[in-house]
Amino acid sequence: MSNDVFVITIAQQWAIHFALAALAAWPLIRIFRRAGLAPWPVAFLVVPIFGFALTGSYLAFQRWPSIAPRVAPKPVRKRTTRTA
Repeated sequence: MSNDVFVITIAQQWAIHFALAALAAWPLIRIFRRAGLAPWPVAFLVVPIFGFALTGSYLAFQRWPSIAPRVAPKPVRKRTTRTA
């Protein structure tokens, strides 16, 4: 073993990654369900490095069916005065 202060093996890195993914899975499943989306993208959490970004991007850029779409107010038409 080397004299490095902070040494983590690949197996330990994988264990940490899967532990964090497991901790984040349940809250994300609940968020997806409340947003009216299918929770299948939570499975991307197991992908190292990109999993959290993929899941977050899907959640951020997908339309949420449970939230009504924003409708811009109609512009107020100015009344024109007619002079005869």
